[in-house]
Amino acid sequence: MPPCTKGNGLGWEVVELESNEYDIISDPDAPLYHNISESEPQVLLKSLFNCFAQIPDNGAIYSVKLCVDLPVNGIWNAPINLSAKSPGHTFLTLTKTNGNQSISQSVGFYPIGSGGTPIRPNASGGFKNNGYPKHEYNAALEATNITASQFSLVLEDLISKENSTYNIFENNCTTIALQAFNLLMEYPLVIEPFKVQMLYSATTFIFFQSPQKLYKKMKSIHPGTGLIKEFDVISNSPESNNICL
Repeated sequence: MPPCTKGNGLGWEVVELESNEYDIISDPDAPLYHNISESEPQVLLKSLFNCFAQIPDNGAIYSVKLCVDLPVNGIWNAPINLSAKSPGHTFLTLTKTNGNQSISQSVGFYPIGSGGTPIRPNASGGFKNNGYPKHEYNAALEATNITASQFSLVLEDLISKENSTYNIFENNCTTIALQAFNLLMEYPLVIEPFKVQMLYSATTFIFFQSPQKLYKKMKSIHPGTGLIKEFDVISNSPESNNICL
């Protein structure tokens, strides 16, 4: 699956200095990322979410997982992976289970067509199926103790954003996924902006929501009842069902 943002992969560095600062641009031993294709088609959310009707409502249990994929595995503050020009991704996995029947659908918000870059921030927005093919993630927070009404609230929120304008700084994949997940949280998750400066330039880009800062936030979370955390993992989303018209 494609990254949720686009970039030319040249001349980016993290502004804030950390004890684990990582210069991906000059390090020849930077770990590689699998080749990411941007050819995956946009999907209509209702065509995925209609599949949940195949599971009986009576006795069903629901969960929503917020998943973060870093551009470079294990390096939270790498701004981009040069081998795949990937700045990372954030997506949701939504699951409905009843007995031995279960359906999971994974979706993420993307720029569609041109734009969605630091130079051209705006683009048409849309969702892609992050369960077909399966999408990697490095950290996740799963809300498991939710009602059918809460589950529907998340679905409706995502559908309402389907035609939103994508903006790489203010309305990207992390923005959309985090807003929907926070509908389930008593205390919403708040993350800091991620500042990236162009090398050999005074230009600084500020991503108000980013996979990097969400990953860092998840590290400090101690989940209570109804929340399950995965951290510093290399896992894949479950395979999504086919679309249901």
